[in-house]
Amino acid sequence: MQSIFSPWIHKVSIGGNTSQLNKIIYDKVEAYLDDSKFDSDFWNCNVWTSFKNKNLFEKEERILDQMVSEPIKQVIQKLNYSTKNLKMQSWLNAYKEFQWQEFHNHLPSLLSGVYFVSFDEENHGKLSFKNPIPQWRCSLIANPGIDLDQTNDLLYKEEFVPQVKESDLIIFPSGLDHGVKLTKKKSNKLRITYSFNIMCEE
Repeated sequence: MQSIFSPWIHKVSIGGNTSQLNKIIYDKVEAYLDDSKFDSDFWNCNVWTSFKNKNLFEKEERILDQMVSEPIKQVIQKLNYSTKNLKMQSWLNAYKEFQWQEFHNHLPSLLSGVYFVSFDEENHGKLSFKNPIPQWRCSLIANPGIDLDQTNDLLYKEEFVPQVKESDLIIFPSGLDHGVKLTKKKSNKLRITYSFNIMCEE
């Protein structure tokens, strides 16, 4: 059996002493939220983001960029992409109770990623990927014997939710639609992620 046209995600836990860096970023994000320095009115959701304000976390983002560079290189080499002239764009997102992010993609970038700075596995909204080939689900109408709870074939799943924890990194093709489920339960901490795009320029 050969897999074709296969979407993928690459998950890795960043080793080393990430907890100290995560704490520094958390405290800084929390302070900026209190000062209303995060913007949240230009996406179709209510997440706070530094996407339009690159100076807020310039020092921290440089450290994070370097930290994820090796896993990015490994993915690029595995896919046999060129490692020359790579350009990276990064930002931070923060969520409280009843915040979410709509399904979206990061085209025309090549690769994208999410690093979990602060994440409550029980209460925070989950990262979810949408099946990019929804027409496969039409066959379920003619094949009611397929038990979606039992099959290992993700082809028929509407969404895929990876299990993640703090300091985990997920890299994926930028064209893969993804979003963050509504955080319905109250948590004693913010959900904070560092996101990035990779483009290969001439």
